Amino acid sequence: MTEILTRRNFTPPFIDTGEMRLSGPERWPVTLPAAGLRLHLAEAAVATSAPGALSFDTAARRHHLFEPRSGDSPGWWHSVTVIAPTAEAADALSTAFAVSAPELLGDLASRLEDVAVIATQPDGRVRIFGRKKLSA
Repeated sequence: MTEILTRRNFTPPFIDTGEMRLSGPERWPVTLPAAGLRLHLAEAAVATSAPGALSFDTAARRHHLFEPRSGDSPGWWHSVTVIAPTAEAADALSTAFAVSAPELLGDLASRLEDVAVIATQPDGRVRIFGRKKLSA
């Protein structure tokens, strides 16, 4: 969508279709309620996966995000936000990271250029992974 609008001289587009794509040099304020953060981002995409957003039991132990090998819904994270160059990458990574153990998430995020991950644990602690620098 961003590419189509840019080709038609709509610049800078700000697109929010569940994932946000912020184009151009202007910094846009982005609030991450679960992490209690407000960032200012330019030329980036943002996607958040929240395992508890759709639970299949009252204790929220089974939810819509599951580890594909085991079928389990891990309880590592309350929410995982990924900031990446494209909305597709941000969305895919936030979903995958939402079911990843902290060590795996940290290892994978450190290998990705221009990606930041903001993960909120169930106890409210916020962890930041990745190589992309963030500005508040």
